Amino acid sequence: IKHDAHVEMDLDRCLDLLKDAKSDNEKMAALLLVAKMVRSGDIGEEGRRRVFEAVGFSFINRLLATRQLPEGCSVNTYRKIAVTMLACFCTDPELALHPQVTSKIPVFNEGILQSSPEDPGLAEDSLQCLQALSSSPSGLQQLVGWGTPEALASCFLRRGGVSKQACDLLLSVLGRREVVAENVGKVESAVTVLAEEFRANQDALKFELCEVLYSVLSVAGEVLQAGELVWLRSIATGLKEILSNKIGVSQRNAALQLSALLCHLFGVEWVVSTEEDDKSRPGTFFKLLIHLVGVEVQMLLSEVELSVVLRNSALLSSCFLILEQGVVYLAGLSEQMEQDKGTLPLSQEDLLQLHSVLTNALTFVIQFLQCLESHQDHTLLHHPLVGAAVRVLGAWLSEESLALSEEVYKLLPFLLRLCGSSLSEQPAPQTGELDSDAVASCVEMDSCQEVDLLKFLLPGLCHLTAEDKPRAILLKANIQKTLSQRFQDLCSEWSSAEAQGQLALCCGVVMNVCVCEPAAVKEDAAFTAVGGCLVRLLSEGSVMDENTSLALNAALLLLMISRRQGPDRIASHSGVVLAPVWSKVLQLLLETVRACPYLARGTSRLGDASQQWNQHSELWALAMQELTALASAWDDVRLAVANTSHCVTAFNEILSATTGQKEIEHVEAVQSIVGAVCSLLQAILQQSSSSPT
Repeated sequence: IKHDAHVEMDLDRCLDLLKDAKSDNEKMAALLLVAKMVRSGDIGEEGRRRVFEAVGFSFINRLLATRQLPEGCSVNTYRKIAVTMLACFCTDPELALHPQVTSKIPVFNEGILQSSPEDPGLAEDSLQCLQALSSSPSGLQQLVGWGTPEALASCFLRRGGVSKQACDLLLSVLGRREVVAENVGKVESAVTVLAEEFRANQDALKFELCEVLYSVLSVAGEVLQAGELVWLRSIATGLKEILSNKIGVSQRNAALQLSALLCHLFGVEWVVSTEEDDKSRPGTFFKLLIHLVGVEVQMLLSEVELSVVLRNSALLSSCFLILEQGVVYLAGLSEQMEQDKGTLPLSQEDLLQLHSVLTNALTFVIQFLQCLESHQDHTLLHHPLVGAAVRVLGAWLSEESLALSEEVYKLLPFLLRLCGSSLSEQPAPQTGELDSDAVASCVEMDSCQEVDLLKFLLPGLCHLTAEDKPRAILLKANIQKTLSQRFQDLCSEWSSAEAQGQLALCCGVVMNVCVCEPAAVKEDAAFTAVGGCLVRLLSEGSVMDENTSLALNAALLLLMISRRQGPDRIASHSGVVLAPVWSKVLQLLLETVRACPYLARGTSRLGDASQQWNQHSELWALAMQELTALASAWDDVRLAVANTSHCVTAFNEILSATTGQKEIEHVEAVQSIVGAVCSLLQAILQQSSSSPT
């Protein structure tokens, strides 16, 4: 209490001196005393308000504008006093947003770069003002607009007394996505400052910058995806220098984790694209990265103790992510090489070497999952590293079906078990959400219960269910139950791009089973449930307007299941009258064939006719065959065809319009399908009613 009383008395004297000052020199002397008291931190909120009322902004503006200083004063003397007063005002949230304060942001940006060990006051006070402004949305908006992120990055690189606080504030500012998303250029400027220093620096700061860039890109990476990304080349150069040299474990780990984050944000293509200028050694960094990651995975997963492996889960998850992206990228290159599409960044020999590296790494990933399968502690199955391992294995299975096939087959029941566990925890995909994993957690993934593992395995399951041995294993492991649950979730929320992609893949998996194992489909309730989901999906009608490819997949699968189980069973399960559904399916098939570029052009909602027909022709032909067979056997389907007789007429008109077309080789192929189907449909319409078989 005595201390507070003394502070109040001292403040009263200082403010009286300030009030009674007859000249600028007297006012300056009083202001120096006030500034000293303010910097001491003894003045409370009420005292700071009194200082503001006594000083105001006019004299502070004069201090900042004055360039002529008394002899013996440093160039920043007046500025330091002014900024100290402003820092005092900024402790009041209302005063901090005063236009007279926010207009001084360029002064604060410059002030944090004036730090020195002998006199850190200006930098500290400037940073205090910036911190106060960042605590409100409007203040934060002004900071980004005035280029404060770049100033904070430069302050960190100067290694002054406030560099750590500047870095912390930079991360805090960039973490406010709603603000920085509107100022991508300002954010890129800050990242460019750090990236350029990361490229050029050759001392310990380079390794520290590796960690800082990881933190910055973790919070601002998604926003930067809309930028020009020129700074990526500088980061790639710095990473290549680090990983090409003999370095410590922690330094290598930091470089690999930053590489993984960049792969997550920009795809592994960023590695190759940043080497375009190096014509003599294309793909050098990419090959180095894959080799290092492959070796790291083998070393870490060779540990006998599972607890040791799990302790390295953050690094392993980073390596898995790079492997996952590498598998997909190399598969694309192999396809381009087969099609002889121009100059590629890697040679055939490079591809073979990298394929060998990936195969060896995946061998250890599979062994790790096998070890978990037999482990007694089942809580380990929900460890984040398990989800990362399943992701990389899913990428491998989607592109490679021969190598490691026997090892994969043994693991399939366990993978389905993991998918069932994660599926029970997953909500339906939300509209517009293309990726459920946050950028910041790309190398520290969520628990297996919180990650949708099935979506990463679906492309591989399409390949596996087309082969006899793995399909038998999957059916024995009750894959149909897992897929049935997934259909229910997806069909209830199918409008997002992710849900539509998953639905098409799920349809492909079940189609393989329908074609190759019709007996397994005939009595299984899980396939009945899938049929019910498809009925509800097609009944809406909007899916046919918004995504023709998905509608064709759904229609074909519904026809396949109905043909094997009988339409009555599907109708009973779904509680929906199927006649309108069959009419919609027939209408869909009509409009699809109208888009065929080799037929007489008619009005169709499809876009580029040639491209669309190439995508849809096989699905269309199979669906027509299934519908014809179904209509031949079931009165309800036959009646629906009869009630959609205008479609039969339209098919005949299309058939007639093909006569005399010049592209005769294409026309004959289409005519053989359309003619046969039209003839059969007309015959069905002429038949008398008979009981369904």
